[in-house]
Amino acid sequence: LPRAEEYFRRGVTIDPLFTRCRICLAQCLYYQGQVDQSWDEFRIAADRARHKKNIVEARREWAKLLTQEGNELGTMMQLCEALQVDPYAYDSIDSALGGLCKLDEHD
Repeated sequence: LPRAEEYFRRGVTIDPLFTRCRICLAQCLYYQGQVDQSWDEFRIAADRARHKKNIVEARREWAKLLTQEGNELGTMMQLCEALQVDPYAYDSIDSALGGLCKLDEHD
């Protein structure tokens, strides 16, 4: 993962608005235990995205990791933010909602 992080950092240095690259960097940081830095990268990805679909993607992927952490409120906040950007993004956020439903089944 450290090597992947290096490549993703290089990618966002070349193009700071490359949302998919920044999301991958955020996920990479998360899986290395650098959770706060990961959330910062997700925030940047969502705030600086060029297109609505990229904002929705950033929020969806962030929501997935929040679901894994058991943070239902955070998950719902990210999904609500995605829907505010694009009210028709239900198909895009479906996978994150599925993870949230599985979380509820365990309770």
